[in-house]
Formats: sequence, structure tokens, C-alpha cells
Amino acid sequence: MDTFEAILAIIDPRYIDDAIIEEERLKSLKDHYNIIVRLKPSLFNGNASEVKAILCKVFDSYVRFQPLDKNIPEEKQHRVNIEDIGNSVDFLNNEISKLFNFEVFGCCSRYIACSDAKSCTHEDLFFASACMYRKHLEAGRIFYGTNRNID
Repeated sequence: MDTFEAILAIIDPRYIDDAIIEEERLKSLKDHYNIIVRLKPSLFNGNASEVKAILCKVFDSYVRFQPLDKNIPEEKQHRVNIEDIGNSVDFLNNEISKLFNFEVFGCCSRYIACSDAKSCTHEDLFFASACMYRKHLEAGRIFYGTNRNID
């Protein structure tokens, strides 16, 4: 399995359903490439297919993730050895969730289902990354439903 396939194998399938993820070869270095994520258009993001982001850069023996802060020097950016990419499931899914910005909202109509599941159940994880209730759920604070633990 090559590095691109290994990365696709550990990305939450719901992100893959909502995006086009592809390799973008660098012209100057043929063995180096970017992994690009483009959103598929949906009810939640309009014509987002024209918006793309770099998830990571793949080099000879490692994968380097793009910092949200472009002022971080290259030597301080997060790197993972290609052989260890399978150990980066949580990190990789966290990074992909931060690629696109949506306007923050309190919660959607699924708040009871999310409360009962103790996690976000929204079908579009990119859009759901802007949900404040999701952040509460991830922190273990459940305001509604059968699992309610906040008064």
C-alpha cells in the first residue's frame, strides 16, 4: 500500500464521502506531492468544489502536516514517518476537520440524536466542525436526551 492509500485508509469515511481527496504532484520534485482536499457541493457548503486545501505534504520518508498558522517555521511543523502513519488516526482526522472554515453555529436539528449518541451525528463532518454543541459533546457535556449530564 502506498502512502496516499495508507492515508485514505485511516481517514474517517464520512470525510471521504464529503470531499474529493487526491494527490497533487509537485513539478519540481517528482517523488513529492501534496494531498489535496476539495469539498463536494452540498446543502451546507454551496459550490465548495472550487475551494481546496492541502491536508499534508508527502516527502521521501515522512508526511508533513500544514500548520494553520503559516508563520510556524518548517522545522517546528508536525511530521510523521511514513511507516508510522497508521498510528496517526486521531491526529489525521483532527487535521482534516480543521481544513475548512464555516460560520460557527450553536447546534443543528440533530441535537437530540447527537446527545443520545454522545457524539455528532451530522452527515457533513466538515460543516459540523463549526457546531458549538459538538465541542460540548467532545468534552463530555451533554445537555439533552437520555444521556443528559448537565443541569
